[in-house]
Amino acid sequence: MKHALALLACCLLAHSALAQATPNPFFACWALSALPDGSVPPAVILAAQFQADGTLVSVQPRQADMQRYATDPLYHQTADAAMAAVKRCSPTRVTQAGTVEITFDPRALLGGR
Repeated sequence: MKHALALLACCLLAHSALAQATPNPFFACWALSALPDGSVPPAVILAAQFQADGTLVSVQPRQADMQRYATDPLYHQTADAAMAAVKRCSPTRVTQAGTVEITFDPRALLGGR
């Protein structure tokens, strides 16, 4: 139960100058269910593009992970939940238009398990 609540709380680590200027606005929006066998879902890195006013233009798994997104059902499910979080919590404050990589990593909530 403890792990299920932690996973529902979610975790977000954001990278790049654009993300560093923006407090983790998607942190509270990631609704990810615990897995029945108690394992931890994989980390997902998304590429999100924003307009200067913070409007979301697009979000998808980063290009390097598209094959995994297409072939790994658990990764696909986790990425879909992460993309939904970005959509739910947008628009957000940004300092400039551009693309930012956003890492959703549930392991960070569980002490690096």
